[in-house]
Amino acid sequence: MGCFLARFMRRYGFDDYCDISELMDKHHDADCFLIDIPVGLPENIQDESARPDRELRSRLKGKSSSVFNTPCRQAVYRQDKQDAKALNLQFLSKGLSEQSLGFSPKIREVDQFLFDNPQFIDRLRE
Repeated sequence: MGCFLARFMRRYGFDDYCDISELMDKHHDADCFLIDIPVGLPENIQDESARPDRELRSRLKGKSSSVFNTPCRQAVYRQDKQDAKALNLQFLSKGLSEQSLGFSPKIREVDQFLFDNPQFIDRLRE
């Protein structure tokens, strides 16, 4: 299960949902959704440099290692860990930790949801 923070009717609330579709179905009229899962996966080094990860690491002095590398889209859709690592190295020139690989199914779920439901792209934020 993922823990999601949803903003609705000028209030904030926390709840657990089995998948992103369940969250969106329940709160489809919310203005904004904040989730602790990467949104907008990089496909190349230029995309990766636009992600908030680097700035977040610089603000978390002494805790920057708690921000894991966001995998590239190509790697997230691979089931084999070694293939995913090789693709991430090829497209972003970065390796992938076991933590990143462990989150890949949820990252893929959110990415696929946004592909299938583009009306949520500007409302679902990381």
